[in-house]
Amino acid sequence: MRRLILLCALIVASAGLVTPAHAARQTHLYLAPGGDDAGPGTAARPFRTLQRARDAVRTLNDDMDADIVVHVRRGNHHLDQPVEFTAEDSGTGGHRVVYQVWDGPPGSARFVGGRQVTGWTRYRGDIWQAKVGGRFDTLYENGVRAVKARTPNLAPSDLVTARAGYFVGETGDPSHSVLHYKAGDFDPTGWDLRDAQLYLWPRANWFAEHAPIASIDRDARTITLKNEARHPLGQPNYPSRFFFQGILQLLDAPGEFHLDTASGTLYYWPRHGLGDVVAPRTETLLKLTGAHHLTFDGLGFEATDFTDWYRHGYPFENGSGENHQYAIYDRQIEMAANRTGMIFMTDTHHITISRSHLRNSGHSAIYALFANHDNRIESNLIEHTGYAGVFLEGRYPGEGDVLTRNVMTNNLIHDVGELLGHGAGYILMQASDNEISHSEIYNSPRFGTYLAGYREIPNEHLYTRGNTVRNLNIHDVMQDSRDGAGVYTFGTSTAPDGPFQVNTHDQIVVNYAYSHPEASNSQGHAGSNPAAVYLDEGTYGTAVSNVQAENIQREPVYKTNKSAGVVTNSSWQPGFDASKMAYPSIGLRADFPYRTLLVKAGSPSDRHFLHGKRGAAGDVTYRQGTFSYRLPVDNGTYDVLLTFVEPVFAEPGKRVFSVAAEGREVLRDLDVLQASGGQGRPIVRKARVRITDGQLDLAFRPTVGEAIVTGIAAIPR
Repeated sequence: MRRLILLCALIVASAGLVTPAHAARQTHLYLAPGGDDAGPGTAARPFRTLQRARDAVRTLNDDMDADIVVHVRRGNHHLDQPVEFTAEDSGTGGHRVVYQVWDGPPGSARFVGGRQVTGWTRYRGDIWQAKVGGRFDTLYENGVRAVKARTPNLAPSDLVTARAGYFVGETGDPSHSVLHYKAGDFDPTGWDLRDAQLYLWPRANWFAEHAPIASIDRDARTITLKNEARHPLGQPNYPSRFFFQGILQLLDAPGEFHLDTASGTLYYWPRHGLGDVVAPRTETLLKLTGAHHLTFDGLGFEATDFTDWYRHGYPFENGSGENHQYAIYDRQIEMAANRTGMIFMTDTHHITISRSHLRNSGHSAIYALFANHDNRIESNLIEHTGYAGVFLEGRYPGEGDVLTRNVMTNNLIHDVGELLGHGAGYILMQASDNEISHSEIYNSPRFGTYLAGYREIPNEHLYTRGNTVRNLNIHDVMQDSRDGAGVYTFGTSTAPDGPFQVNTHDQIVVNYAYSHPEASNSQGHAGSNPAAVYLDEGTYGTAVSNVQAENIQREPVYKTNKSAGVVTNSSWQPGFDASKMAYPSIGLRADFPYRTLLVKAGSPSDRHFLHGKRGAAGDVTYRQGTFSYRLPVDNGTYDVLLTFVEPVFAEPGKRVFSVAAEGREVLRDLDVLQASGGQGRPIVRKARVRITDGQLDLAFRPTVGEAIVTGIAAIPR
């Protein structure tokens, strides 16, 4: 009889069916875009949805004796709502449940929070329309974020996360909801305001908002908002910067869209012919609530939504109405409706997110709220986020130090804050004993890293302490704001006589902290220019060492009169010892999985080209003529990004050319001057390319004059 039972158990296991507890367990499940949730989840008959795979794990994970591995096949897995993981879905017995890429390189198994828009018809001119239903507040075409129809239009700039142009409001009215505008700036006659918003920097350059508009009074020259802004809109010496968006009548440029929420009609002016347009359906892809001992490895997460109203915190003490002990902290914490991200975590521990590609988020790519400890975010490519790359937000002061001992290391984070100008690579608020290390952060409208508690709160109730920030390469930050820095701290240790709460910053390079000239329109004095390191109010005891700063708009370090941070061996100090800088270990580690091919055309490192000639205009180098590149890369699918600048001609038609990749024309009759709107203004064009011979072939062929390129990047997909 015992032999018969054993034989039956083996037959069931070999069939790939779920087995009872204590029987031989299946430890591998499979998931594929073309799978079937009615199947057994084997490699031959994989599941179709993440939800089904998660539910199958629930029948296997009570008393695990080995890891359970869910293999996720490459391709697009569409999610219309978050998939939630709880304690019920977690590893047990010291083992983990692992969701990992299958049959492809890291990032090739993609969870996509949107659907392709179809059914397009021409509206007028170059503008197309389609019925979509629902509401969304961002849009993507061919993997690039579109722009809400706006005025002033977005001005091209080498400060790529700056959102200029802006209007500048009048001062004198302390109202939080009424903004006075200047005569002659715009004429709102005929505007449909049903979906209208202001993108707004109220008072200064600290926090940006998306503010729905209630009305515009042309006679009084006032804009009334539906909700109060965080700061006064007309405070003397600090006028607000703003632009309008979400108005159909403003749709006048390629890459702009408008969603009429009443009729469910999307209007879009494509950038380069109507491509793959994706409308997001969810703000969150993974919701980890009480989960533990889970690993998400080598996956892709992309195309999530934003919100129609965003404000950082509340305008006044106890604005939430929740009556916390330190109700003033309502001005610092995210409002409840905005506590989310592409991956949301709360009450988690021992979660690992590794070797994954997170891009095109509406909010932050990863947002951890309140109790989260002993998690690891490692070796990820995080790019084009609406808000932050990684945002850890703990409890209100005095309510528990519960966001602790998390490690964020070896992550490449760039082009953050695309929807919120106070974005950053990493944000830690009310979080202790965490590590940020071995990362590269660039293209940010505000900070590289931001550690904060709040001012005028006793140290024992502030929890941003014991954090280590080290081995970072930070560059091209503070692009759309002022009064900040690549490395910024605020309100972490408020007792001037100690004992101090220490956060340590060590082995950091900061290069290019410059703000767009329009940022000075609301905060003009030179003392607000971007710094490399900024120890703001209430940061007594912060330790900063071994920092090199170059190309900084103001003095590299700035300390307020309420900070006693200690800075040692930094490049702006006399006696700086460069030999103490551990340059080889600053930035990404050698094992970072998303090594991007980068070519700076015309530079001394430029090679693998055939023909053409080098050129330079100021800091910009380029290759021009009739030329080609043969660049060695691994086989696979790549996003090839080509950067162009017109360095010579001041009128269009002097330089027109086409580009082929792998023998296929990807750009036709490009006139860089005409496309960019001016000499010296960079533009980027992207093409999806499949490599099968270990070599990326690019050919640049002029029609008029000489072809040109300034930069080439190939990013694995």
